[in-house]
Amino acid sequence: MVSPSEGRDSKSTGTNDCDDDSPERGMMDQEEARKSNRRSNQRRHTHNSREKLNVKFKELSRFVAPNVSQSGSPSSNKTHKSKIISDAIQMYNNLVKKREALETELAFSSLEKLEEWITKTVEKKQEDLNEILEDIVRVFCVKQEWILGEVWAPEMAVDKVVLKRAKSVKNPCCERDETLFIEELSDLNDPTIFPAGETARHSGINTACSIPVKSEICNPPILAVVMFYSGEALPFDAAKLSLAEDVLKSVVNCYETRKMFAQSNIAEQTQQQQDNANP
Repeated sequence: MVSPSEGRDSKSTGTNDCDDDSPERGMMDQEEARKSNRRSNQRRHTHNSREKLNVKFKELSRFVAPNVSQSGSPSSNKTHKSKIISDAIQMYNNLVKKREALETELAFSSLEKLEEWITKTVEKKQEDLNEILEDIVRVFCVKQEWILGEVWAPEMAVDKVVLKRAKSVKNPCCERDETLFIEELSDLNDPTIFPAGETARHSGINTACSIPVKSEICNPPILAVVMFYSGEALPFDAAKLSLAEDVLKSVVNCYETRKMFAQSNIAEQTQQQQDNANP
């Protein structure tokens, strides 16, 4: 015979078996399985990505730094990833400097190369003279080892022309944004007479020169002024200034010729459209 308690247990067990086979329970199991698969795939993807990244860091470390620790201890053959990245950035910056130096040397290697480089520079940024001059200033900073170069553009005020800085090829030690102004001075070493001199010395500047960018057809003829700065006390160098003046003159001639040619084309197209509209 089966006792009443045994019957209840059997009935209860049968009910639980039925619950385990219910559609709701099956859907829950499928959802858990999907979540588990997603987690497994994510872990696998993360692991593979880390492995690929580690391989790339190892390849990079062979180019930019010896495979040693930051402290230089021979007991470790691991290099911190931050150090590898820092070395890679430094290597890239050095390559950029070398490329700029080589491009500059190539541009100034002959008169033909110089004219070709000027033409390409003007064509690349033919709408904005200040941007063209910025590229010229950058090249001269490399060629003649200036620590800073600037382009100042004239701006008409009520009764005078004011120069305002338009472009700057900056050195990190020079971060002042004051407006340039013209002074007639008797003693450049007296800070009470020439306050800008003290500022220049604090910024590491001992030599400065300015070259006007002149037009042959505009009135007033001054289109801009370029300025160069050096941390060394340099003697007057007529050859340096003459080279810069000749290049700037060629740049202006090329710029104005192309500008007049473009304006002439626009005028011809406008006239042609008017003629077509009024036969």
